[in-house]
Amino acid sequence: MNRSRSFVIPDSRREMRAARYLNMRINRQVTLEDVDLVEGVQQGLGSRSYHIGPLSRKEARVRQFQELIVKRIPVAACIDPPEAGTVATRNLQLAAKAAEPSHAFVAV
Repeated sequence: MNRSRSFVIPDSRREMRAARYLNMRINRQVTLEDVDLVEGVQQGLGSRSYHIGPLSRKEARVRQFQELIVKRIPVAACIDPPEAGTVATRNLQLAAKAAEPSHAFVAV
């Protein structure tokens, strides 16, 4: 288990010591729960049923961040990683392709 430190204003009152102790116990329990959760997510990401993309559309800020990354680093959206030494070139190719005008027909 990882240990952590808390920085507090010195206060030796009994109730403050109790509050710090309880806070430490709560943080330790939350950390254990987080470890279980993250390990489960990692197992799920390794399964055949997982598809690349956002884990949940409800996570608006995560989705915004992912879209920002793909906009600035287009290869981040590729399923297969680019060959070693080709990331910069592939990024430029994908950015140029994204900037091309769409030739899709729109029904009116």
